[in-house]
Amino acid sequence: QLSLTPLAPPAALVYRLPPAWRGPKLPWKLLHGALALTAFGLTVVGLVAVFGFHNASKTPNMYSLHSWLGLATVLLFSCQWLAGFSAFLLPYAPPWLRALYKPIHVFFGSTILMLSVASCVSGINEKLFFTTGKVPAGREAGELGLYFYLRACTTGAVLWGCWGCGIL
Repeated sequence: QLSLTPLAPPAALVYRLPPAWRGPKLPWKLLHGALALTAFGLTVVGLVAVFGFHNASKTPNMYSLHSWLGLATVLLFSCQWLAGFSAFLLPYAPPWLRALYKPIHVFFGSTILMLSVASCVSGINEKLFFTTGKVPAGREAGELGLYFYLRACTTGAVLWGCWGCGIL
């Protein structure tokens, strides 16, 4: 999920830029879709590498919460990208369908972002189990995990409009 976690916030925030920066919607839609597609491509490369490594080293696949969170994240993300592409980029979707799907798309986008952070943090924790006793590794892992959580929380605050509500 190290591909999705860094790329999902910028993809989501493209639609929350200050009004003075907005141009026509199509370039923003294309940038949003391109960032998401790049994240998806890198995620697939990562999954192929992980399953290949596990198979080569005779390590079982899908043996932990990290594995299942990651798989759920990737499956939801795949559905989200396909549905978003169909509803918002293809010209045949009627406006009423786009309006109906938009809040669903926003909800699942935020959900996928949080799932990707949970996948990363559980993966960091899982990795620490294999390197117990190494204090620098534990400190770095904690800092990386906190960074992921803070970035996700900041992105969520922007997406849900908390900048002007006195919270931030």
